[in-house]
Amino acid sequence: MSGKKAVEVPPWEKLALNVPEAAALLGLSEAAVYNLVHTEGFPAIQPGGGKWIINRARLQDWLDKQLLGAEI
Repeated sequence: MSGKKAVEVPPWEKLALNVPEAAALLGLSEAAVYNLVHTEGFPAIQPGGGKWIINRARLQDWLDKQLLGAEI
């Protein structure tokens, strides 16, 4: 063992989020976020068919655009 501890970074400071972290930040269920990752324009990628990665900054931008569209 190297004795090194893993660094814990709060989700709101991460560059990328996984589905459970995005769900917690959005106040949605994980199932709802899994549905969103298949939505055109949602800032998520699935490299190599593995776990979904969601760009946190672009998630904020996406949410802002969704809210602006809802106000029209």
